[in-house]
Amino acid sequence: MFTFFLKKKTKFEKILFRSVFRGIGQMCFCGSEWGGLAMFLAMFLYDWKAGVLALSGSYFGALVSLLFGLDTSVIYSGLFSFNTALTMAGIGCIFATCNLQNILTAIWHCFVCICLQCSFSVVFSSAQLPSSSWPFNLCMVLFSVVAFRKKQKYIEFG
Repeated sequence: MFTFFLKKKTKFEKILFRSVFRGIGQMCFCGSEWGGLAMFLAMFLYDWKAGVLALSGSYFGALVSLLFGLDTSVIYSGLFSFNTALTMAGIGCIFATCNLQNILTAIWHCFVCICLQCSFSVVFSSAQLPSSSWPFNLCMVLFSVVAFRKKQKYIEFG
């Protein structure tokens, strides 16, 4: 199923499961999918909205990066799921109220986060540095600026 998106002959579901939970585990520097599953359960028990949004953000990051045809070893390690899980949980309910508009904004920022991570990977690869949480940080700054400007009613359309 969906093996035409992958360069290697690995199962789509196996890569998706491991990358999703490794992405959640990367929030606490845990590289295991079982540690990520424990992290998800802890987050879900503390605040179920944050847990569901982090899981959906991690799934979105893994799925979109697979559909873009990015390197499966990087996807498998959970690096594309890490920033999108943080972004979805942060914008969706941690730093803002949980409503439909903020969730749709979080989905958009997750897509921007994947594009930023691809570009940072290219820029930082010459120095052999990881992109770390730069995409998440830039998405949060962008969200904060737009939210502040919208609150102050400084946005002009047209």
